[in-house]
Parts: sequence; structure tokens; C-alpha cells
Amino acid sequence: MKAGKLGLAAMLFSPLTIFADEMDVHLLSPPSNLLISRQSGKVVEVLFERGAQVEQGDILLSISKDNHITHVRSTSGGVIQLYSKKAVVGEDIRQGDILAEIVSHDIKGELIVGSEQAIGIPLDIDAIYCCLHVGEKTFEIRIEDSFLRVDSRLYRFSVVAPGPELFRLLDNPVIEKSGLVMKISFDNPG
Repeated sequence: MKAGKLGLAAMLFSPLTIFADEMDVHLLSPPSNLLISRQSGKVVEVLFERGAQVEQGDILLSISKDNHITHVRSTSGGVIQLYSKKAVVGEDIRQGDILAEIVSHDIKGELIVGSEQAIGIPLDIDAIYCCLHVGEKTFEIRIEDSFLRVDSRLYRFSVVAPGPELFRLLDNPVIEKSGLVMKISFDNPG
């Protein structure tokens, strides 16, 4: 997923006015976790392919050593970004080998409001607002934190339950060229 500045595509909607001139939106790349083997053995089963969506605790691989099967579980929810070349049925792995990289489900971002009028209309912490528009799809965001700065207000947000569809949309080169649109509505549903 590309992290980036959305610039003037960001808008605040109030009942009377739209502010788009002094706002920036940054989508932050989701964190990734490396899955490291805790034991040596032979891979006997691979249950998910690269690009699959997994939850914390899902069994990704099974390893056999001395006729004993051990399951390697996902340490976090997310998308399997990459598998090691050793994470193939029949391959031997050693303790400490990197098996996979899992990119987190969470997509976070920052909304920076610079216009004086928009700064005066605060967004509620822990409230859900609509929306982040990607192509023809719409996603809700949750405001997690707010910081008042000398000439602006910064809001940290996360996308509510983005799912694999949003990851695919954000990596689509057509969507990347057309950009994203964020519209924060003050008709707060949450």
C-alpha cells in the first residue's frame, strides 16, 4: 500500500460550509510483523497463500520434527505480504528463520486542518465519521486523537474495518492516479 498525501481532496462538511483549501490528509503505511520460526523441522503443510487475509492465531504452516507436528500461528491479523522461500512443503527450516511478513489490517492516517474556521469545528474523539472515498467505495473512519498546534489542528484517524477490499483498492494503479477523497461529515452517525 502506498502512503501519501491526499492534499486538496480532503474536505470538511458542515451544515453551511465546505473547507478544502487548507487541509492535508496523509495515509500512513500499516505496520508489518515478521513471523520467525521457533523450531527446526520440515514444512508439511501451508494453509494460506501470499496475499491472503489472516487473523491473529490462524495456523499458517505445519512443521514436522521427530514425528511431532507443530503449527506456526499468525502473531497478528493482516495480509500475508511475503513468504520465505523456505515456507514450502518439503523444505527444511531452522529455528530463527524468517517465515513470513504479515501487514496489519489497520490503516491509519492524519488529517491536518489549517483554516481558522475549520479549526473551530472540532471532530469528536472516538467518533466514527463518514467517509474515505476510494474509487466508488466508501469507508468510515474513527477519530483517535486530536492535537491543537500553533496554526493547525491534527487529527489521527483509523479506517473502520477496512477489510481486504481496501488494500486491493489502495494498491490499484488506476486508483492511485485518480487519488482518494476524504469527506468528513458533521452529521455524525457514531
